[in-house]
Order: sequence, then C-alpha cells, then structure tokens
Amino acid sequence: MLKGNIDLNQYLADQQIYANLLVYDYSQADAVVPESRVTLLSSEQRRLTQRGGRYQLYNNSGDFYVNGLTLADLNLRLPAMMASDQPRVLSTEKPHLNIVVELIRQVSRMGLVVTGSRYVCERTWTVTDDRRLMATLLGHKGCTVRTGEAPGSAVMVDEDQQPVMREGHDGHDAELVDEVRFTVQDQAGHPVLRLIPLDLLGAVLYGLRCGFSAQQLQEWLLWPRLDQSLIGSARLALVESRQTPAKPITSLADLRELHTVSVPTDRPITARWFQFTNAADTRDLGGAMVPEEAGRTLEAVFHNDPRPSDREFSDWLVRLADCYNLQIQRRQRRRLAVCDVDRFKVENGEIADLEATSRANTGGFPETVYEILDRDAGLSVCYDLSFRELVPTLLALIARNKIFLSKKDS
Repeated sequence: MLKGNIDLNQYLADQQIYANLLVYDYSQADAVVPESRVTLLSSEQRRLTQRGGRYQLYNNSGDFYVNGLTLADLNLRLPAMMASDQPRVLSTEKPHLNIVVELIRQVSRMGLVVTGSRYVCERTWTVTDDRRLMATLLGHKGCTVRTGEAPGSAVMVDEDQQPVMREGHDGHDAELVDEVRFTVQDQAGHPVLRLIPLDLLGAVLYGLRCGFSAQQLQEWLLWPRLDQSLIGSARLALVESRQTPAKPITSLADLRELHTVSVPTDRPITARWFQFTNAADTRDLGGAMVPEEAGRTLEAVFHNDPRPSDREFSDWLVRLADCYNLQIQRRQRRRLAVCDVDRFKVENGEIADLEATSRANTGGFPETVYEILDRDAGLSVCYDLSFRELVPTLLALIARNKIFLSKKDS
C-alpha cells in the first residue's frame, strides 16, 4: 500500500519516470497435461475473450523499472520502489544464465562442446521468388550475383539467369543484426546444431541432456512456425554476416563477454542464413535456416508438411513440472494498444484508475504465452512467458530442489 504522504504522480514526475499501459486480448488458459491434444508447442487457434492490462515504468534512457506487470502486482511493487530516491532499473541481461551454464557443463559430460560467436550483418538479400529459391536449394545449386536494373543495385539469379533475390535496401539493413549465436559440436568438432540464439540455448541444451536427437530439437525449437496470418506478409531474407572466431563457452563470464568481442571489418563474410522477419518491424519470425538445410525447411513451412509430434518434448517438461507441484498453462494473446499513462488515480493507497492517451497503430501479432502455477500455494509464479523464457524459468524454479532430470535418470 502506498504511503498517504507520498503522491505517486508527483514521485514519478520528480524521478522522470514514465508509465505505459499495454492492453491485450487473451484467450482462456489451457492447462497443458501429458498425452493431451494441447502441447506446449501445438498450433492453437483460440477466441480472445478476456482483456488484460500490463504496465511498464521506464526512464528517458529506455531502462525499465517495471515491465509487464498486472495492476495487482504493480500495486505490490510500488511501495518498495518509492521508498528509494534512486529506484533500481531492471537488468537487461538474459535471465537464468546460470542455468544455461549448468546445462553446458552437463552436455560437456556427453562429449558435446558449446561455442559462441558474435555476428555482425554485412548485408541482406530479400527473396523475391520463393519457388525458384526452393528449387535452387533442393537441387544443391548456387546463385550468381548480377548487377540490378537500378544504379548501384544487385540481384542474385539462378542457373537460368532468373532473379531469385535482390539486395536489401528497404530499412532492413546490416545495422539491424548484431547478436551472439551458438553452435553445439560433437567430439570430432562437427556441428550438431548451429545458429542457436541465446534465449533458446537453455531449451536446446536441456533437450539434448534429456536424450532427444538434434533433428527433433531442430524441428521442435529452431524451425520457423508461421501460420498464414504471419507468413502472408513476412519478409524472407538471406543474411550475410561477419563473425568472431568461435569461442568455447564454459563459464558465466564467457557468456557475458561474448557480445563485447569486436568483429574486425576486414574479416570475410563467413556466416549466411535465411530468416523470416515481419516486413514492418523486422521482428524475427522463427529460427535461422542455414542454406544447406533451408530447402527442406522451407518446403515444410510453405506446404505445411506434418512434423514429428511435439508431444514428447512437451510431455517431458510438463511431467517435470508436475514432480514439483508446478502446472504450466498456455494462452493466446494479441496486443491491442499501447497507452501513455498521463495520471494515476490512487484510492486507499492503491492505483484504482488512470488517465491515458493511446498511441497510434500499436496493435500486435497473435502470440502464445505461458504461466507457471504453484499448485500447493494456488498462486501464479510467473506469467506471460514466451516459450524461450519458459524452459530456463522452469529449470530455475526446480533447480532449488534437485539437479535436472534426464531420461537416463528417471
């Protein structure tokens, strides 16, 4: 409860803290249980019948003090925040990196090595002919760079000299891609899984630890998952990047330092992958596809080929949660609006209402979010998690009691 002698709106103004309200429509929650039709990764189409708000508090530098809290949780958080003249900002570090490091150590005992590189994009090529691209990739043929019709432009053509890709000059340029990605190698140094983003590394390593194959994990976790509402307007691009030498990852320091390693501009382009993004905001839609695997991956995406069941991996995680009296639920949601909060109305020491101005064109895409419930306490432990956040969060919750289980342990 807020102290009566502290005015919330004045406090926020004095601290130069701003507030947003994100408005979502949600579906009803579905509990994920073993051997059911609903899995953690199944494609769900649900009516969005429940409205919910999520709050953000941030400063001019873009640092967040609160991000994605319900009104009830915001009311609980504010008293401690307002007790300080210098409220603490949220860490920008990916959560649960200690869990990822522990998983790296565990898979190392299986003879697997995790390496990481920083990738800085040099240029991108927008795919203009999906059919010709797939034929070229599936035929293990290459494309040739040719001068485009516009001055200074370039295109890639197939063996019939027909355009397949054009060099990207539409706002999706090199400066938009600067990230770290990881490779899992076997004892002989051959890559098992490549171009894994940091926020999926924990889930991939846990799957390997449990005994799932690299092919299964690639199809479950790394291949793009797009329905018609997303793929219809998606941009498919070939990304060409420079990268730092692969660094073996064995510690938390290795993970934290990887993004600070500079990439010399005179290094050759050594990394290429295909990537779906949203044409409007460059949001990644699914994983990176290396050229030698992209043909069959795109066939599955475009032609909706059935994949191996997601159920095995889903059931494994759900049963693991159940061992610790945790339940996983999933919901569909879509953001309707982002509103700038002009003023909070406080009654009886809690926010009861607000005045806000809606921004223009701030709707979002359908997405799946997850919630972890504590069955013993009957309380929500975490909510609005992406799948990428779900696995390390679940492992962090259970790691307090027992080291992660694998198939051979159970």
